[in-house]
Amino acid sequence: MPPAKLSEYGSIPVANTVTDEAAATDPNISWVQAHQVRGDYMFASVSETPDEKFAGTGFAPAETLPSSFSPKFRDVPFGLLFLAHLAVMGWLGSKSGTWHGLLSDHLNPSIGAQDMVYIIGGSLVISFLVNLGLGIVTARFPEFAISTCLIASILNSIVISVVLVLTVPSILTFLLCFLIIMTSGWYVRTIQWFIPFSAATLKLGLKGLTANWGTYVVSILLAGAGVAFSVFWVYVANGIGCIGRVERVIDYEYDPVSDGNYHYKRRIDGKIFLLFPMLISLFWTITVLMNISQTTVAGVIGTYAFDKPSASSCCSRGVTQSLCRSLTNSFGSICFGSLLNAILSALRVLAELARESAIEDGRSSNDDECACCLACVFCCVQCILSCIEDLVQYFNQWAFIFVGVYGCGFLESGELVLNLFEERGCTAILSDSLARYVLVAMVIFSVALCGIFGALLAAFKVVSFSVWATVGISAFVGFIISAIMVNKIQGAVKAIIVCYVDHPSQMHKCHPADTEAMASAIALVFPEATHFNVCHSVVV
Repeated sequence: MPPAKLSEYGSIPVANTVTDEAAATDPNISWVQAHQVRGDYMFASVSETPDEKFAGTGFAPAETLPSSFSPKFRDVPFGLLFLAHLAVMGWLGSKSGTWHGLLSDHLNPSIGAQDMVYIIGGSLVISFLVNLGLGIVTARFPEFAISTCLIASILNSIVISVVLVLTVPSILTFLLCFLIIMTSGWYVRTIQWFIPFSAATLKLGLKGLTANWGTYVVSILLAGAGVAFSVFWVYVANGIGCIGRVERVIDYEYDPVSDGNYHYKRRIDGKIFLLFPMLISLFWTITVLMNISQTTVAGVIGTYAFDKPSASSCCSRGVTQSLCRSLTNSFGSICFGSLLNAILSALRVLAELARESAIEDGRSSNDDECACCLACVFCCVQCILSCIEDLVQYFNQWAFIFVGVYGCGFLESGELVLNLFEERGCTAILSDSLARYVLVAMVIFSVALCGIFGALLAAFKVVSFSVWATVGISAFVGFIISAIMVNKIQGAVKAIIVCYVDHPSQMHKCHPADTEAMASAIALVFPEATHFNVCHSVVV
């Protein structure tokens, strides 16, 4: 991206003597600021002036800041469009929303309400504390945690293979299971070189979130808002006819005049045109809430990485200011990126509904061949959309890290984060994700403990539900809370990586031991980044 375009960001001053070439090879210079990326949030919460805080780091003097400086609102039209869409949904709910046909008229909401409070409340507290505790322990022994989870993945492959062989005993099954076990063992052996780097980033990300554990609370509250909107969406969608009354894409009509038989015909269901914008509304709102949480985490970790004193407590300035910025200045960028995901998700769901409709019609029609062809076409469309959705979602995660840390617009953030890794020579870091093994183990452990808690409630007659129902509800709540917290840890790890690749020397001032571990790991795992020379330049 040309410097002329980047200079339009306009909040953080940049030293004019810094060149692009120097920024790409010198870890003592921030790549972002050297490229005149004037993000609105970078170091916005520091307690000292830029001149005092960043003397000798490549940042310009404090007096170059404009006296009338104020952060800009990014991608404003998309934020306004999202708010307008919420207003339309509220109007539809007041005019057409109904539960008729979905809830029994004889349902008594008070039945089991106290039991649900015990189950959900207890499971929520247990899952929160368990994941918080596991985060603290994992931060102390990250390499051991990753190695243990990798070995557990081999044991898991062995167990699954044994079950398959016992269930379907044959030579082919045995050979297939043997191949699965060997492949799993080879992968774990080969990936050992990546463990130090993954451990270093996971450790620092967990330390940042544990110190600012208010981000977990924010994430849970936003998830609760997502659940509330989902319930409201069902209320509205049922009222306007999008639930339970969507007709089939393939239909038949009776012709009593000519031969008195049913004749096959194709047509487009009019409900589809109503369902599509409703699906966009659902996915857009939920994704916006998730990305507000993710952007907040990125902002907190950015502050923790570069200015640790401002982000070292539950409700530190780093937490409150990052949340405020996500809800104001970066709100339009969040809505913009989330809209892309929402459209793809809505199209994928429509393709899935069309495929299921074609399969159902193929069973009841005389034109099986045509119905089968349609089902195959919709299946391919669904697969393609799902792949595109996953790809967009992956790169959006990195873009939102840039939005949260530096305050750039969404499109600019997506391009800048790729340019950052490319020029620093660390593009391979984008594919490293060993931390996911630990995060999956955390979810499983949390779900298991919540299930045990539910079983104890039923065993001691604290609730009136059956044992299986209580265990199921407790495990589900534990899974939701754990998944939310684990997702934030994953975002924190990505934010640590971005901040380190941007300005390792500044991170070294706040986190010397952790930064040295990351520098050594990068030199070991990513030799193509030798021109960046992070290890020697930072450690020395």
